[in-house]
Amino acid sequence: EERSNSSSSTTKTTKKKKKKKKILLVSNGGSSTAGAGNIFQLDRFDEIFVAMIRQATTRTDEETIHQQQESQRTSSASASTTTTTPDISVINRGHGSAGSAHAGFLIHSLIPANTDIIIWEFAINDAVVRNCEDINSALIMWLDQVARHSSPPPLVILAYLWDQMFPVDKEEGRIIGRSFQCHERIAARYDFVVGSVNLASYLSNLRWEDWQLMKFFLADHHHPNKMGHLLLAYLLWDLVMDDQRIPITFSSGIFTS
Repeated sequence: EERSNSSSSTTKTTKKKKKKKKILLVSNGGSSTAGAGNIFQLDRFDEIFVAMIRQATTRTDEETIHQQQESQRTSSASASTTTTTPDISVINRGHGSAGSAHAGFLIHSLIPANTDIIIWEFAINDAVVRNCEDINSALIMWLDQVARHSSPPPLVILAYLWDQMFPVDKEEGRIIGRSFQCHERIAARYDFVVGSVNLASYLSNLRWEDWQLMKFFLADHHHPNKMGHLLLAYLLWDLVMDDQRIPITFSSGIFTS
C-alpha cells in the first residue's frame, strides 16, 4: 500500500505479507493407502502428491519475488507483496482390510476436526461384496458421517484403484474397474466431493501379458507398487489443477498460496 507524505517528496512503500494458510490433508483408505508391501512413507501417493504441491508453490514464490524485483527496478514507488508457500500437512489413516463402513463408524478417530481435504481409497475393500447396492450403502454411510463431521465438511476426493483382490480379467488380460460407477453415482449427490480419479480406467488399455500392466503392481498382483503410487499421485495432481474448490489456488499451471 502506498502512502504519500505531504512534508516530503519521498513515497513510502509498505510491505504486506499474506497470512499462511494451514491445510490438513488426510488419506483415508485400506492397505494400499497404508503402504502394503513395505512401501515407505515418502513413496506413498499422499506424500508424493503433497510434495508436488510444495515444490510447485515454492517455485511460484521464487518467480513472484523475481517479478517484484523487476517491477521495483522500473518504478520508484512499487508495493511489495511477499508470498508464502501453503503450510500443507498430511496424515495417513490407511488400515488393512478397511472399507467405507469401517471408516464411517470410526470417523471421529480417523479424521481430525480441522481436516480440509480427505482422499478416500476404499474401492477395493468396498467392492469385495460384488454388489452395487451394498457398495452404495457403505459409501452413503461414510459420506453422511463426513457431512456431519464439521461445518463446513472437508472436501473429499475419491481415489478409485480397482475392483477386487486380483483386478485383472483372466480372459481379456485387462484391469477390472466395474464398480467405479457405483461409487461415482453416490458421490455426485454430495457437493463436498470435488471429484474422483479412476486408476483402473487409466490402466485399462494395458495388457497383463505385455508386462506393461504388471509394472504397477506388487508381486501379490493386488496392491500398487511404487510406480502405482506415483501414478495415482499424478492423477490426483491433474484433478486438483482443474478444480477451484480445492483450498489452494493456482496460476499458469502451478499452485500458489
